[in-house]
Amino acid sequence: MVLMVTSTPIPPNEEETAQAKKIEEQLNLKDFVDNPSCSDQEEAQQNFQLQLNGKAFPIPATMRKLLISLIRNMAEGKAVTLIPLDSELTTQQAADYLNVSRPYLIGLLNEGKIDYRKVGKHRRVLFKDLVIYKEESYKRSMEALDEITKTSQELGLYK
Repeated sequence: MVLMVTSTPIPPNEEETAQAKKIEEQLNLKDFVDNPSCSDQEEAQQNFQLQLNGKAFPIPATMRKLLISLIRNMAEGKAVTLIPLDSELTTQQAADYLNVSRPYLIGLLNEGKIDYRKVGKHRRVLFKDLVIYKEESYKRSMEALDEITKTSQELGLYK
C-alpha cells in the first residue's frame, strides 16, 4: 500500500517510531492479517471506532486498513507518504515510484503503456495510472513465473 500526503516521504523520528511500536503492540497489529474470505459486509459490521473528546466515530474498513498500514510502517521506522490517486506526478516522481530510470519511464509513456498528458513541454502522469501499470506488470511477472515453473516441472527439472 502506498501512503503519501506530501511530495516527499516523511520519515518518523525515534520517538514516533517508539510510539507507533507501542500502538502496534497495544492493538495486537503484529498478529492482524486481513482475512480475504471476510466479505465487505462482514467487515463493515465489525466495530472499529475512534474516540475523540468523549465521542465515538466509526472507522470504515478501508480507512482501518490505511491506518494499520501507517502504524506498521512507522513502527518499522519507514518513511510514509500518502498520494491521492488523482494526483499528477512529474516523470521523475513517476519513475521514482516505479523504481525505474526516467528514460525508461519516458519509453513506457511513448509506447503508450502508461497514459500521460503534456503541460507545455512537460509530461504529467496520474498516480492511478502508475498504480494500474505496476499491478498489471506484477501480474504479468507472476504469470510468466508460473509458466516457467510449469515448463520446468514438465521437463523434470523442477520437482
